[in-house]
Amino acid sequence: MSSEGPPTTDYTAIAGSPLLTSLTLPLSGAPSPDAYSIARVTGADLATDAPLVDVVLIALASDRRARASDDVPAGASRRGWWASGPDGFGSRLWLLAGAKLTPATLRTAEDYASEALAFIVAAGIASAVTPSAVRLASGTLGLVISIARPDLPDLVVRYDSLWSIANG
Repeated sequence: MSSEGPPTTDYTAIAGSPLLTSLTLPLSGAPSPDAYSIARVTGADLATDAPLVDVVLIALASDRRARASDDVPAGASRRGWWASGPDGFGSRLWLLAGAKLTPATLRTAEDYASEALAFIVAAGIASAVTPSAVRLASGTLGLVISIARPDLPDLVVRYDSLWSIANG
């Protein structure tokens, strides 16, 4: 994050809104339209930042193929696209489904998110991408992704509804 203070623009990405231009993920069983919130985005310019917000969501929500050393449930596939190998696109966050929400699980989620978003820095789109995993009041995993960009305001994307991990 830059030292210029907090961003002044705050948008909530709702399925079907202009902020998520190329991908929307309606949440099943939503009790109200507000429950369709996918991400809270801070520091965004809707005209220019929507594609980056989309790419972050797609990378985190896409299944990266599990490595041979990953603990995959018995009888489950290693997911991901078989030809992409362990360094392909997407994240291994899917491996946390059903995990207890412990400090170790939060660190693993941060590691998986860092791995999934490393290409953003490698491509020069950002100078740093910093994921922070948080335990939400609902007992689920939330992710806050801070993206430091050269010559642009920092972008912060908060995901509170993508993953439900049992706490125990």
